[in-house]
Amino acid sequence: MSPDAECGGRALALIDQVLAKRPDKDDVALADCARELCVYRDALILAQRAAPADKDARLRLSHVNSILAVVLAVHFPIDAAPWDELEKARDWLAQLLSEAATTAA
Repeated sequence: MSPDAECGGRALALIDQVLAKRPDKDDVALADCARELCVYRDALILAQRAAPADKDARLRLSHVNSILAVVLAVHFPIDAAPWDELEKARDWLAQLLSEAATTAA
């Protein structure tokens, strides 16, 4: 597993940890998750710059940005924390990591 995928895997585990504690927020885990997603996103940005015509790389980057936005929305909610959206983001991340592992193999 690549180091960037390891960050994605750690972010996935942290989302699971946060979801297990709801409706209580785990601010430490949310902050750690955002940090791991940012590292993963940075690696995807470098991959996109290396192959600007790669539509899959652009799509992966877009998905990670969306997942990060949801994590931050739970961490800093305007109203009630969007738990359902976090569950969806968790599934997106799991699928993204699965597809990345399949592509790498």
